[in-house]
Amino acid sequence: MTMEACWHWKGARSVDGYGLAALPNRPRGAHRMVYEALVGKVPRGMQLDHLCRNRGCVNPAHLEVVTQRENILRGKSRAANLARLTACPRGHELSWISEKGKSRRICHVCKRATRLRYYYRQKKEAA
Repeated sequence: MTMEACWHWKGARSVDGYGLAALPNRPRGAHRMVYEALVGKVPRGMQLDHLCRNRGCVNPAHLEVVTQRENILRGKSRAANLARLTACPRGHELSWISEKGKSRRICHVCKRATRLRYYYRQKKEAA
């Protein structure tokens, strides 16, 4: 698939490289403004993914409407890499748990093994 060239935003940019368009109330993502002007409204709760991986690009042909999860999973950040994981380093399935309002993934098999090692170590030291 060949893509037409990126349209590089010439104005202000955010610290992470996205183009910023100044509006009366607040700055907005330039890529979102251009997309909405040329293609149409982005549905509530959805994001625009830069298919070209260039955050400063405002070419609507390079933008796709996706969920936040899909946008993260397509990325190359640490969060994206962790989100793609399905197994622990030992190959066991990871499960989602929620603690104190935060959600994270753990391996129940490895967690149980760690707890058992701790239990037996404490038992041995107490003897």
